[in-house]
This record gives sequence, structure tokens and C-alpha cells, in this order.
Amino acid sequence: MILDLVDFEKNNTPGMPIDIVIVNSEIGSPYDTEILQFDGMKIGEGTLFVRNRENIGWSFGSYDYAFKNFDYQEWLFTEHDIFVGGKDYYKVLKDLFAQYRKERHCGFIGLINTTTGRGRHPLHCSGGVGYTEKDILQKLSEKCGGIPHYKASAVVCEKEKIEAIRGKGVEIGDELYTEKVAVIHQGEIAFTGEIHGLGYSLETISKGKWGFENNFSLPYFDYRLLKTVEKDEKQESLK
Repeated sequence: MILDLVDFEKNNTPGMPIDIVIVNSEIGSPYDTEILQFDGMKIGEGTLFVRNRENIGWSFGSYDYAFKNFDYQEWLFTEHDIFVGGKDYYKVLKDLFAQYRKERHCGFIGLINTTTGRGRHPLHCSGGVGYTEKDILQKLSEKCGGIPHYKASAVVCEKEKIEAIRGKGVEIGDELYTEKVAVIHQGEIAFTGEIHGLGYSLETISKGKWGFENNFSLPYFDYRLLKTVEKDEKQESLK
């Protein structure tokens, strides 16, 4: 996946100079070392940084690590299996955020979707995938001690956390699902949900379907399928 990401970013068009930070949650495999070869690579007008960390909190622990170890005014977060791109995507999001912040007191623009808060889960932006800025994250950190995430590294939640989750009406299944539930509630939901709790609106650019032209994002496996189709079409044209 990392080779596909590097290749993708080499041809990406953010519309302004940006750095890319990859925070790898270590899993004890050769990949943890191999990925470091890309640290410091120049991509476009920016630099690709790679850091390893203990796998605590899944993606949202990585979000927190990045924010605490790098100093940027603008932040665009995404998980490993969501590629973000499209023509001038970063500049478009930055300008749109400035507009929404003025008109709607926006604190986060989600690229996938924003829940209504009327169903099973509280209001939040799916995956925490989207754009925000430093001053909002600083206020969030003052309230939560950083970007919210599940802070245990073990697979099984502590008993009191399980009871707290049960108290919210969430069904607890096997042990792995128990950790997943905690990650969702304490990370994915809490991240942007707490931004909303600070008084900001959560907006989205999703048009109801995936694609770089629709919401600047595409799942990794869809990206791989797209590249396979393009390769096949190119080979066919050469016959």
C-alpha cells in the first residue's frame, strides 16, 4: 500500500505546497522498518515524513501523534485506506473552510459524510477524514488533552470502559469487536464530535458517491481497481 501511496502522491495536485506526514502504527513486522526509507522524500513542493509509533488508538492515535509532533496551520487527516486527491484539492478545501468558517462557524469539513446525530451514533464526520486548522485543534487539545482516541494498547477494554460502552446501548461482541467499539466511540466519534461540542459546525463536501471529482477521496481498493483498469486499457491500446 505504501508504494501505491507514494506513487499516487508524486502525481497528486494539491494546488499549493504541502507536506505529507505518515504515522505508522507498529505491528511488529518488517514493514515497520521498510516504510522508513521514504522519510524525508521530496514530493512536489513539500516533504514526506514517516514516523513509527506504538499502535494505540488506531488511526486516531496517529492523528494525535502527528498534531503533537508537527507544527502546521492547516491539517487534512485521512486513514490509511482512504486516498485523498483531485485537482487543487488542498487549496479548494482551505478556501472553502475559510468561507464556511465565516458563514457557518465551521470547525471541520468532512470528505466522506457527516452523520445527522439522530441515529445510532452521535454527530461526527466519518473516519475523522477531513480538513481543519491549528487553532481549533488547540482548543480541542485543551479540552481533551489532545485529539481524542482510545488510549489502551491491549485488545480487551478495561471492565469499566466496557460497562460505559454498554451504558450507551452499544452491543458488545467478541474481544476484537470490543476494542473496535472503543476506538469508534473514543476516537472516530469523539474527534469531530468534540469539535462540534466546542460550538463549531461540521460540514461535508460529499456528493453521495466516492471519487476525486466528487469529494476528493477514494478508498484504496477502489484506487487499485481503477489503476488496474487503466493498465489493461493501455495494454489493449498497444496491441
